[in-house]
Amino acid sequence: MLLELADQQGLGDILAMEAQAAFFWAASQGHTDVLTQLLQRGADVAQKSPVRTLDEPETALYVAAVGSRKAEMLVLLRHGAWDQETETAKKKMLELATRRKFVAEAFHEFGIGYFAEYLAPLNLPHREHGIWGPAYPKKEKTHWETPFEGTENGGC
Repeated sequence: MLLELADQQGLGDILAMEAQAAFFWAASQGHTDVLTQLLQRGADVAQKSPVRTLDEPETALYVAAVGSRKAEMLVLLRHGAWDQETETAKKKMLELATRRKFVAEAFHEFGIGYFAEYLAPLNLPHREHGIWGPAYPKKEKTHWETPFEGTENGGC
């Protein structure tokens, strides 16, 4: 809505290109519509975060990956964000994808890296082994499952 109001003054695209805080807010908080509008109006997909960090400045793609924001990652990837990343940032995000399913899915859908083993359905062992647990006979009822003696309905 803000961009539409700025368009009435002929300033919508300029506002979009200068809206650094809004750009990172949209990428980190799940507002793909705002993110898409900003990118379509000329926002730099490779701009660095206004939040200062000890390492190299973060990009919106890195921020979205850390937050497991798959939809936002896909929007940024479609606008060329991966090609703008440093090799160090790419390595960090690929490592992150091995621990976060939504990041792996976004990269997999876009053809970055190989994550089939992380995204494959879990191959569980037989019912008689492992996590399934043995099929023990049912234990005796615990004290809250048995009616109180001497009352018609157990005092319930």
